[in-house]
Amino acid sequence: MGLIVQLLVAALVIFIVDKLMTGIQVDGPVACIKVAAVNAVLSFVLAMVIPAALIAAPFSAFGANAGAIAATVLSFLIAGLSLFISDKLLSDFKVAGFQSAVVAAVLIAVVGRVLAILGL
Repeated sequence: MGLIVQLLVAALVIFIVDKLMTGIQVDGPVACIKVAAVNAVLSFVLAMVIPAALIAAPFSAFGANAGAIAATVLSFLIAGLSLFISDKLLSDFKVAGFQSAVVAAVLIAVVGRVLAILGL
């Protein structure tokens, strides 16, 4: 049951981000659910293929914050790549390019955090 709720909240976040920016287009609520599901699977797979620790580790020589910043930027790039690939897999989801996908990933993180604070 928790997985279904998480999927619906992710779909709501994608719906909100679709309304906030012009770089992505989702064709309806069912498409939002499909995007949320495909994006979750792709994000999981990409995070396994591109481990953040291996890429962020060299930046730790510049201080703990540099490594954390590098890991955060990498997580946004992975989320953007996931959205970009989702565009290629789903006919009812369009992204205007990789830059739009990364901006959408950042907005998805922000909106998701706001909804979490609100208790959704």
